[in-house]
Amino acid sequence: MLLPMRGDFLATNEPTWGSWYWPSWFVGAIGLLFLVPECIALATNTANTLSWYVWRLTGEFVPGERGLWNWSALHVLIGGLLTVLFLWLIGHLVFGLWT
Repeated sequence: MLLPMRGDFLATNEPTWGSWYWPSWFVGAIGLLFLVPECIALATNTANTLSWYVWRLTGEFVPGERGLWNWSALHVLIGGLLTVLFLWLIGHLVFGLWT
């Protein structure tokens, strides 16, 4: 059941679990699950980075070989979707749009 939104909704409710959950989720998801392994891979063997994994998985792109001309329609679609997602997140979280 959805409750109706009031104009003073944000001012009257104090966060409970959200004030610790979201920062720890962000640090855990971005910091531990991505940055730590990525930095280790960059320091030891660049073939273990996320970029190289994706390039091996698709089998179509090798750095330094034909550049963007090697992209398929799926690459362009995924890139476009990620661009829209990131622009929406920046607009929503940084500028308070679309609330």
